[in-house]
Amino acid sequence: MLCTMTKLSRKHLLAGLILIVAVTVTQGTFKVNVDDTGGFTISVDGVTWLSSGKPFFNKNGQRWSVGGINGSQLVQVNITSHVHVGGQKWNETKVLYTFGNGGDMIATYIRIYDEEYNRIIFTQEYIAGASNTSINGQTSFNTTIGGYPCLQITDPDEDLGFLSYGGYMLGFTDMTTGIFNHQTTTINDGMNYGPLALFNKKGKAVVISPYDNYMSASLWQDLNRRQLVWGIMGGVNDIPANFTYRTILQYGDSINQAFSEWGKTLQGKVGLDKNIQRTKNLVKDITVNNLGYWTDNGAYYYYTTQPDKSYETTLADVKSYADQQQIPYRYLQLDSWWYPKENNSRGVLTWTALPDVFPSGLQNLSATTGWKFLAHNRYWSKLTPYAKQNNGSFNFIVENGGSLPIDLEFWRYLFKQAKSWGLIVYEQDWLNRQTMYLSSLHTSLTLGTQWLTQMGQAAQENGLTIQYCMAMSRHALQSIEIPAVTQARVSDDFLFKAREQWRIGETSIFANAINVRPYKDTFWTTSVQPQNRYGKESKYPGLESVVSSLTRGPVGPGDKIGYTNKTLLMRCCRQDGLLLRPSRPALATDKQLMMKAFGQSPNVEIWTTNSRISTGYGYTVEYGILFAADVPDHVTISVTELHFDLLTSGIYYPYNDITRWQYFNSTTIIDLSGCSKTDFCLFYFSPWIQGSNIQAILGESNKWIPVSSDRITEITSTQDSTTLSLSGVPGEIVTIFYVFNDQLQSTPCSFTFNTTSCVLAPKQNSATSVKSENFRTTVTLLTIIALRLIFLK
Repeated sequence: MLCTMTKLSRKHLLAGLILIVAVTVTQGTFKVNVDDTGGFTISVDGVTWLSSGKPFFNKNGQRWSVGGINGSQLVQVNITSHVHVGGQKWNETKVLYTFGNGGDMIATYIRIYDEEYNRIIFTQEYIAGASNTSINGQTSFNTTIGGYPCLQITDPDEDLGFLSYGGYMLGFTDMTTGIFNHQTTTINDGMNYGPLALFNKKGKAVVISPYDNYMSASLWQDLNRRQLVWGIMGGVNDIPANFTYRTILQYGDSINQAFSEWGKTLQGKVGLDKNIQRTKNLVKDITVNNLGYWTDNGAYYYYTTQPDKSYETTLADVKSYADQQQIPYRYLQLDSWWYPKENNSRGVLTWTALPDVFPSGLQNLSATTGWKFLAHNRYWSKLTPYAKQNNGSFNFIVENGGSLPIDLEFWRYLFKQAKSWGLIVYEQDWLNRQTMYLSSLHTSLTLGTQWLTQMGQAAQENGLTIQYCMAMSRHALQSIEIPAVTQARVSDDFLFKAREQWRIGETSIFANAINVRPYKDTFWTTSVQPQNRYGKESKYPGLESVVSSLTRGPVGPGDKIGYTNKTLLMRCCRQDGLLLRPSRPALATDKQLMMKAFGQSPNVEIWTTNSRISTGYGYTVEYGILFAADVPDHVTISVTELHFDLLTSGIYYPYNDITRWQYFNSTTIIDLSGCSKTDFCLFYFSPWIQGSNIQAILGESNKWIPVSSDRITEITSTQDSTTLSLSGVPGEIVTIFYVFNDQLQSTPCSFTFNTTSCVLAPKQNSATSVKSENFRTTVTLLTIIALRLIFLK
């Protein structure tokens, strides 16, 4: 296709050539076709899923688009293609446009990576910059000032489902699912945008999100033109020269794989040093590794103390009760009740303890209890005395809606002071309100990034970590570049909202992809807690407890003194409070997402996770976990659909009756009927131990995670014995269950020191089941044959 050009200046001709390019990049089942105008289609398994709309860009108070009218036509003047074969192989097509018949230029790029990566990076480049880009002023911040890529919302050639994160708590509050077609109106956009996944009924999927400039990026569902548009948020009014904004589209053969690869790509671009630092921060963060006590919204002592006692005395009593019951809380969460706030907006004045709340000071509470603190903060008041506008020492932006620190020295000062009284984790809550109520964050390309980056840098310098709470997707994505952020709330407040806050399987996918630990929020271990301020009961304490343990994030009950179910609570941890965790958070399965999107069940919850244990021989073995609740009748799931990484056969059993263990292989079907909120299902899967006298290790039956690397650090097996390397507490006794000669057996393992080697000593039984042994042998042979066929293929 040739573009007709009139009255173009010499510089626009670029040597007088228009290069016509048509590119088709095929990546197995994922295919991208770019035509000779730069338009594109995306197909999977030969079926077209998406096609491009017409790019547009705002400038001088006007929207310029391809095919525009009334002098607003964006004119294509050049198209080129380039192939890069070093490192990551990709093919890139660049389209150069001019605003009308002359003037400044703008460029779009579509970079298609080879089948090893299965992704596309779309780029907008403002070569000469642009001004007056917000056509309707700040009221347009839910649109975009430019559009590329623009994806048409038509009726795809096959049914596609979607998952759209939106709102706060990492997209929990406004998350939507449904059918993706021309009638779709519920995809989250504007300031509320989040990552968007599209998938078919086989689970093949793409994930689309900003690739950079997260705090100024936006997604606009343009219902008039029936297209989805990615670009810079519509309130931004000036773009500097050579500014670029990018969008990523990641393909995966399953929904979870697409999210995993998407997250790895975003993490990879920040550099190895930052990823290593986040890993170190996660290791040292006491609150994601140990049991704590919480006082936030939903906890018993949220804005409530014991009668006629201060918070200082009440929390000291919590510590005394925990010691009496031998409940090993390792830290204390302090919520917003402890610092002074403005009467009108309830914004923070100073982040210091109120004298009537802690008469002896927080430092004294830390010294007397031995606890360090995870401490809450909210948005800043416009009256904060920290701001220079209020005769303070630090640079703030101050508006009617509040204020925002823009001074690294402020955060250094704040965190240095807080460390002296026991802070270990800074909880930045109300991120959504801070963003939505401060207009400066709607109009700047860089202010949001500056705010969060300075906070994170100062925390890192002071040896602190950060929890994000009420984070919008933009905050969550920005955290990829801030190693101090180790955790984020992925649910609404306990006890309160219409959507039950334990339903975190989908938001945990988001958190896990960006390497942030998901936090479910506090819970009660007993249903009835008398005279609580909410006038409510907790209907499902067991469900709340197991979901907390499955997150691999913080576990923090908020019970009234005297009302903790210790037996239930201690299922989450060792005797010293170290959490027994899976190797990754439990994530919603593809089956769950497809059932919701395609209308089979709006509430179903089916999650999986695993534990990886070293064998001492240079490889690891996988133990699987399946969680299910609120499942309709007659729903089944196969082991293949659980997408375990290594686990194809072995023994599985339900959490509430280890004696009901059964054999499984990749074709085994598990009936989930009856998995309700009251009677949730939890199945554990153990692999065969090859070459050993033990068939399979089932672990600790009184823990939510029966086989965890926090307890079992290594398994060493020979024909004559199986030895477990265990970690624990001196005096602790751990009972390990296993199957030997088709019989359930157990061995108690005791600790003299913090580690021990435990040799499993099964009792010999001559009544070995030949049938079962033959089954095991057959499964093993079939697995070996299958692996050889895959290798040869």
